Parts: sequence; structure tokens; C-alpha cells
Amino acid sequence: MKKQFACISAFAVAAASLLSLAQPMTASAAGVLECTPYQIRIVPDRTSVSAAEVAQGDVTIPASIYVTGSTAHTFNAVKIRYQSSDDRYLYFSDLVTGDTTYDTQTTYHSSVGDFTTNRQPFCFGSVNANNGRYTKNGSSTTTQVLMDPKFGATIYSAGPNRVYFKTSDGAVWNEATNSYVRGKQEFLCNVTVDENGTGSFTYHYINFFDQSQEDITVTIPRYDATIPAYDSTKNDQQNAASAIPGACDRVFWLNQNDTSFLGNASDEFPFCRVNLVISKDTPSGVYDINFSSEKLSSGSNACEVIGSSNKDIPFETLGTSIAVGVEDAEVVSIRSQKDAAFYTADDNDPILATDFASGILANLKFADGTTEENVDITNLVDCYGITPKKLYDSQAKDGFYASENAPLYYNGKVLKQTDGSAVTQNILVGMKGDVDFDGDVTINDAYLTLCYYAEVFAGKMPSLYSGPSSNSYAERLAIFLADTDTYNESGDPGCILIDDARNILQYYSDASAGASPSWNGYIK
Repeated sequence: MKKQFACISAFAVAAASLLSLAQPMTASAAGVLECTPYQIRIVPDRTSVSAAEVAQGDVTIPASIYVTGSTAHTFNAVKIRYQSSDDRYLYFSDLVTGDTTYDTQTTYHSSVGDFTTNRQPFCFGSVNANNGRYTKNGSSTTTQVLMDPKFGATIYSAGPNRVYFKTSDGAVWNEATNSYVRGKQEFLCNVTVDENGTGSFTYHYINFFDQSQEDITVTIPRYDATIPAYDSTKNDQQNAASAIPGACDRVFWLNQNDTSFLGNASDEFPFCRVNLVISKDTPSGVYDINFSSEKLSSGSNACEVIGSSNKDIPFETLGTSIAVGVEDAEVVSIRSQKDAAFYTADDNDPILATDFASGILANLKFADGTTEENVDITNLVDCYGITPKKLYDSQAKDGFYASENAPLYYNGKVLKQTDGSAVTQNILVGMKGDVDFDGDVTINDAYLTLCYYAEVFAGKMPSLYSGPSSNSYAERLAIFLADTDTYNESGDPGCILIDDARNILQYYSDASAGASPSWNGYIK
């Protein structure tokens, strides 16, 4: 007990003397929040479809879209747009956001307790600790249904090959004044369908302000003439089944007030969900889904993350791919692959090749006997669905898990190069903050981190890892685990600051008090 008390006292004194050296996060003059980039990623339930499946009919794959990163910041808006590499065969349907409600109540289990709601919980919602009531924070605008581009009105079916929509902001001719006045306007238009099943209609628009006239054409991909017609005796909510489906490829979430992530981890709940639809008789191949980088006419971007005080937050995007009718793959080359990939033991997401490799090119063999060379399959390669947490829990040795030649898989089979050798990756997993590798985060870890920082600050080149392992990456892993706020994998001693020691101490303190702390809150 005396030894522990002395350690605590020494740490407190050292921390107080060095506290002024910590560098706080700042906002730049340009209005961009300086922090580790967030990631917008789409995660489908699966990434492979057989030729037999698409021969039988459309194949639907549910997917979740996440905004992942630090839980330390608050948000005002997130805007995303994603797109298919070939929307003739792969498109989107049934977009679900935090505004979606259901007929029945469902109970959810989360790090903030159990709650029951008839809404779809999403990452920027909140749960009242007193009554367990879920609240959606902000509202979403989506392309779930087809909108008129001029008025933003929902377009409904008016029966086979006809559509109907209305607006209260139209230009209506007034006989008394012999001029146009603003008022309710209804449109009933005929739909023309081409050989690809794409519908289109044109309507005549008169601008209320200058009486200019123009014809506007609206396209309806995959037009369905069997959608029930709009019933004028019912309200718009009752006519929901008559709305023409939209592209389901955009979400704009907005809240006037600062909103935090729901739960201890940023990806505990998705930002939205959407179905990926692979059309019947889709040709064999690899179809990509990526987030748009286009600049809109308004000057804003198609994808944006806005923090508190309207500060732009840096982010990166990670798309996915769906393989159709691919039977086998042989790797030709890998443009870039990390020498080692580092993970934390609380990471329960599957290990993916996109974590450590780019441009995995392969020769593919399809079910119909045809082949295609040099296809990028990076998005399709994983470690057979294994997670860092499972590796650590079942195979940790000397305080961490390490595999210099962990095999990579494509569609459940070991991925091989053209010479027959397996494609592998060096993977290491340790407990975040566990610098002494004893399997727990304690005050000693904070003390060791502080001492390491002090020696580096003094110009020395200390070693943070002192365990029995001879693994050449053990030192880099130790630095990665001690770097609580930027998760640096380079092994650069300069990434360890007094903040890291303080964060480890705070984590230990919260855990000792019975709380459920998360490292996400310490990421810059």
C-alpha cells in the first residue's frame, strides 16, 4: 500500500510540473477544427453474391453507414452522398435514418443503458438517464422518395405511366389581376419509359418572380408502373405507399444545437442504414460503392462533417465493393501494404485489408468460366471475419497478440498469389493504455508513460517496452498503446505527450470508480 501511495504521489507531483507543456486542440483561422480525421464508412452485411443468386432474382444486402472517430467533440451537421460504380446493376433502396419510426416498440441494449423506442436509434441520438427515453437529435433530409427538383415536392404515382405532385409555392394565373400570383399548383404528368426501364416526364414551370418559363424533365430510374395511385381523399402520410422511390443515396442530418455521439463508441450506432440491391441477371464482376467528392453548385461538398460553432471537421471516406459471380482470385500485386498493423483489444470490428493495404490487384475467375485481370479487390479482403478483441482474448501471449504471417481471405478462402503462396499481414493487438503489458490499465501504466515522455523531452532515446517478447514490433506496439489521443502507428517517440499519461490515469480512475470509460473520448 505504501509503495502504491508513493507511486501516486510521485506521479501527481510530476504531472503538475509538466502540465503546462500539454498542447490543447485548437481551431484554425480558416474555421477548420484540427483533429484526427473522422471516417465515414459503409459496411454491408456481406460482400459476395453468387451467379446462381442473381439468376434467380434481385439480391438485397443490408448495409450500415458509420461516422467513426473521437467522441470528444460535438456536431451540428453531417452530409453524405454515396454512389455505385454502375447503377444499372447495383442501386440503393429503403434508406433508414433517425427520423424513421416503426409501429412497434423495440428494446435496445447499449453502453448508456437499456432503452425502448419505436424509432430507429442512430449515432447522434440520446437517451435520458432518468426515464430511459430515446430522443432523436436533429432531423434528416434524404432521397428516400423522388422529389421535384424545382419545388422539392414529393412525386406520387397517379396510376400506370402517370405521376402527380403539388406545391403551395407555384405560379397561378389570376383572371382578376391578369397576372400570375403565388398559390397552390398541381401537376399531373405522363411518364415515358425507355428500353432500360427508366421513366421520365416533363412539366411546364413558370417563375413567379419574373414570369420566365421553362420545361423541366425528371428522370425515374427503374420506374415501377404498379405503384398504387395517390388518393386525394387521404393525407400525404396515408399516401406514403404511393410515393415514387428515390435514389436513396443522400442524407443530410442537421441539428441547431451541439450533439454528441450516443454511447461510449462513435460506431455503437450507425449514422443511417440502406439496402444494396443487386439486380437480377447482373453480369459477373466487382461493383464498387464510394462516397462522392463532388462540389455542389452551392459551393458546399457532397460529403461534409460540421462540428460545433460551424467548424469543418476533417474526415476521410471508406467505400466497399460487392463481388458478383466470382469463383476464385489470385493476387497479382499489392501497390502498398503496411509492414505491421496495430489494433486495440477492445476493437470488435472485423479486421479488413483496407486497414493496412491499398490496391490489392487480382486475376478473377467467374462462374461462367470467363476471367478478368488486375481487378482491385482491396475492399473484399479480410481476416475471415476475425476481430482484434477475439484474437487478444483467445491468443494473447506476453501481454499482447502478434502474428507475423496472418493469412488474408477472400470470400472465405485463403487469398493466394499467383505462385501459390498465401497473402499475409503482420498484425499486433494490445490493450490500450496497458504499457507494462500486465493485462490491465493501472496507475503504473500512467507513471511509465509519463517517465517515457520526460526522457524523450530531455533528449534521450528510452525504450517503452521491457517485456520478455523478442518481437521486433513490440516497442512500436507499446508506443501505439500509450498514445491515447492520436493512435500513432509509426513508433515515433514524439507522439507520446503528457496528455497520454493523464488520459491513462483518468481512465484508471474512472474504471476504479465503477464507470465504463472509453478511449474514444480521448482521441483528438
